[in-house]
Amino acid sequence: MDRQKILIGVLSGVLTVSVIIFVYQRMVKTSDMESDLETPQAMMEKKEAPKPIPTTPSGVADEIESEAALDAQALDAEIEAETAEIQRDSESLNNLSQSYDENQI
Repeated sequence: MDRQKILIGVLSGVLTVSVIIFVYQRMVKTSDMESDLETPQAMMEKKEAPKPIPTTPSGVADEIESEAALDAQALDAEIEAETAEIQRDSESLNNLSQSYDENQI
């Protein structure tokens, strides 16, 4: 009988602590979300000034070329990052294979 009381006490303590932790995490998450919200005025202040619209055909062509160059740079950076990740994965697999081979000897 004494053992059952101890078990019930421990389980109720664990349950109470779990509920307190859960409520605390929800409160922290809610306060973080509220702090992330900004007033519409603050959001408008952060917006970039719009670019002037080109009025000549050469201005439009220059704008298209500059956007294409930015896109190409972004694509090149992404390709380099993916290539580096593939190389790291390849090295990791080679090291694992070598380690496996050494352990089999």
